[in-house]
Amino acid sequence: MGSPTNRKPVPLARFSVKRFRGVVREDLRGVFTDDFLEDIEAAVWRTGGRIIKDSRVRWAAIFPGPDGQALFIKKFRIKNWKERLKYLLLPSRAMKEWNVSLALRQKGMEIPNPVGAMEKTRWGLLDESLYISEAIEDAQPLIDFFVERFGAGSSKGDGEKKRLIATLGRTVRRLHDRGLFQADMHAGNFLINKGGDGALHLIDLHRARIRKFLSHRQRLWNIAQLFYSLNSALDQGDKGIFLEAYGEKKGPFSRLKTLLMRIEGIVNGIKRRHQRSRAKRCLGESTLFTSHRWKAYRLYRSRDVLKENLLEMINAHRETVKIQPSRLLKNSPKTVVSMVEIPRGSSGLRACVKHYRYPTAWGKIKDCFRYSKGKTSWVAANELFRRGISPLKPLAYIEKRRFGLLKESFFITESPPDYLEMDRYLIKSFGNGQSRDSVTKKRAFIQEFARCIGRLHRSEIFHRDLKTCNILTRERSGHWDFSFIDLDAVRLGTKVDSRRALKNLVQINCSIPGFLGYGDRVRFLKWYLQTYPIPLHERDLINTILEESRERGVVYVSPEGDVTEEVLRK
Repeated sequence: MGSPTNRKPVPLARFSVKRFRGVVREDLRGVFTDDFLEDIEAAVWRTGGRIIKDSRVRWAAIFPGPDGQALFIKKFRIKNWKERLKYLLLPSRAMKEWNVSLALRQKGMEIPNPVGAMEKTRWGLLDESLYISEAIEDAQPLIDFFVERFGAGSSKGDGEKKRLIATLGRTVRRLHDRGLFQADMHAGNFLINKGGDGALHLIDLHRARIRKFLSHRQRLWNIAQLFYSLNSALDQGDKGIFLEAYGEKKGPFSRLKTLLMRIEGIVNGIKRRHQRSRAKRCLGESTLFTSHRWKAYRLYRSRDVLKENLLEMINAHRETVKIQPSRLLKNSPKTVVSMVEIPRGSSGLRACVKHYRYPTAWGKIKDCFRYSKGKTSWVAANELFRRGISPLKPLAYIEKRRFGLLKESFFITESPPDYLEMDRYLIKSFGNGQSRDSVTKKRAFIQEFARCIGRLHRSEIFHRDLKTCNILTRERSGHWDFSFIDLDAVRLGTKVDSRRALKNLVQINCSIPGFLGYGDRVRFLKWYLQTYPIPLHERDLINTILEESRERGVVYVSPEGDVTEEVLRK
């Protein structure tokens, strides 16, 4: 890549080739020929360039220009017809980045020199847009530079890191003082010129705006975005260095402790929004998921699951309901649950099909204004699976509507036969004796279970019905896997405060068989608090849980049916 230079400015020229319209630097008009624009990816390879990004929404590459100056080209793809209609009224993302980049260059900011922007249309609608700039020699995204230079095992001292953080603070301040508000301010959008003077260059400006004045809140929002992107690389001291360089200890930036607390609150909000947005990727098109209509159904599925196999599973479920209802795990007017074989040609694989029905008009109307229970379960299951909290892989969510109202829906997930509901597992494994080996195994189980619940809460995931019958467990070589069911009761991105934590802990305590004594329950709480400390003294926590549990009593499911017991006293 070549770096921006102080060469004599070259005039810009209007550009029109086939369906492409735009503006390009005069000396580069000969680069963007019919052949080049007809197949940009192939043209980049022919010139010895390289592709650096290729996703559903963006493609980017670097290739040599006619004078040896490397050029960067970015293609913005259009996802659907709604976007095409939007760009009838609004400028394309390439044109936005072009206008902002020109304005910042005129203000003397260090950004890659823009050299062109084009739009490709069909029947008056936008097909794609291109943004072209000079590339930066020996550059690296700042976020990667931090990991490489200051990550674990690095021998680099703190001095270089502090100087870089201070440079970043001053750079962001200059951008803000010139009116730039970047809606996507993160360390991946800064390039550091490793081979030159170490200057920082801001890129990806298609979501940026030039304003006359930036408010204090807008400045803090951008700083919080930057801190969030570098969360694993910055400690409180590093953040203080950034703020000192940014604010020069003047005005509100003279009160660093207060400012850091406020920014931390914004960072936590960004984190929750990011998690919720990431969780919803299973409802659209991505590398892992697809969403489409098929026959009478709308399918949301993992890409490695065939739609024909899903139909087989639904048909097998309906067959069980019709011919062998005694094999159903649950059969109520609103919910039916069955186990079916996964049609992959391998024995032993099975799936759990949870069938949601809508016997009343009110139930159908309510789900027009909220996520249905099945869709909520699909989103939650994928998030738990992605984070490694629950190893059961969700396969699909399928719904059938009539006149826009839900008629029925299905949530399908893998369910290996070696999983048991936790209350049944406890009875089977620890209910028939207290040998030394049994006691050791039981304590190891309690410790792993407590840590699993602590990780669940630490991940800001709250299950409103966290009873042991809604937790599946599997023992493997002295360790245990835990998976959660009834996921329509799960809330993602919800801070689990003391009140919510107590509710879950009481639910667990009231659904554990009585042969797990007072000592076992106390050990569980201690190990839980080591994983997820809550602002409540250990003794007060234990007393509160026991007191609330006594009002409810213990209820769990055994092979003989529901069992009710009194809560154990100290």
